[in-house]
Amino acid sequence: MRYIDRLKNVFLKDGVTYLLTALRLSISIALVLVIVSEMFIGTEYGLGRLVIDKSNTDDRAGMYAVILVTGVIGWLFNC
Repeated sequence: MRYIDRLKNVFLKDGVTYLLTALRLSISIALVLVIVSEMFIGTEYGLGRLVIDKSNTDDRAGMYAVILVTGVIGWLFNC
């Protein structure tokens, strides 16, 4: 068996599932890191900034709405 055939039939077919799993995990971690960095670094815009602003003004309904929107975005990225 030639190296190209082995690469195509074994490594790529087996590796695609691992690559897609790694992609899903990295997208989830990136979303969490972006939201947390927006919360604590102090940007002017973003979902993390909205969570902190709503938490500081004691607007619980708005804070949970932003958290829900963040969860829906994460769920859509993982589909």
